[in-house]
Amino acid sequence: MREEHPIDSLVVVVEGEASDAVKAALRSSADELAGRRSWLLGPPEFCDEPGGVVGARVSGLALYVHSTLPPWGEELDGQVRRAHLEEVNEVMGEVGRISERHDVSFDVYFGPELVGSVEDGRVDDSLLIGLVGGWEAAIDGSEGHSS
Repeated sequence: MREEHPIDSLVVVVEGEASDAVKAALRSSADELAGRRSWLLGPPEFCDEPGGVVGARVSGLALYVHSTLPPWGEELDGQVRRAHLEEVNEVMGEVGRISERHDVSFDVYFGPELVGSVEDGRVDDSLLIGLVGGWEAAIDGSEGHSS
């Protein structure tokens, strides 16, 4: 993998304005996640900044991963792809717990694209099948071609 390999972001943001309790849970989760494992490009980051619709604050978590878009994905080792998938799954699990505990919904973006949501502690099908399932299929396909 080249040093200039592009980076993509997985950003999970609260739908609407986040309460102080939700912001505290997100901040705490970012700290907790940081200590759970070694992260390829650094642990998820808590974000709370102005922006979004009509100037509302945007609160959530951001995780950075190596791009798998052509032609860059072909350069990624299967172990790197799998490690990033595990990181994404860990972040989504934590977001699901926050969603359920605090009765809050999240929108999930991969790069600039809205790829799904988390509501009532459940990750929607577009994330499970589209993003995570597609990622797993790409890993399985690349590992199948290397043997």
